[in-house]
Amino acid sequence: MEWVQPRDTMPDRAILQLHGGAYTRSLEDNGITYRRAAVQYSKLSGAGVLTVDYRVAPEHPFPAALEDALLAYKWLLDEGYQPEHIIIAGDSAGGGLTLAMTLYLRDHQMPMPAALITMSAWTNLNYKRWTPPYVGDEKQEEMRFWLMIPLGLQKKLRMQVFM
Repeated sequence: MEWVQPRDTMPDRAILQLHGGAYTRSLEDNGITYRRAAVQYSKLSGAGVLTVDYRVAPEHPFPAALEDALLAYKWLLDEGYQPEHIIIAGDSAGGGLTLAMTLYLRDHQMPMPAALITMSAWTNLNYKRWTPPYVGDEKQEEMRFWLMIPLGLQKKLRMQVFM
């Protein structure tokens, strides 16, 4: 885990950042990108940012990444951060992990964070077909379905979900 906070402050708010990388690339592999993002998030929000270097496949298959993300969230709670002052954010695989983690928290009656931010969340690991841009409208109806998912998720979780 890496912690970034604004200079000369002890923030009472935190962002838990979960990196992308197809569940196979570690923070070490992607580090500079996510370190820069953490610094920017902290500067813009005044919050502390905890970036999790969760375990990745193939050496550490599911649910290793989820377990590590949950440990990081519990660490924030143990450090005194209130759930209503925590945002969980992730992109790509980290976005999917953000959603999986939040569903786990809900299902286990654990304190829920204030909000989620996902960017290009990778949520369907079973999808095997690709639609190149030149195919056109072939997948249009299916895309409408996937655009509806955030609406249902936000209602189910009873919290703000930004995708």
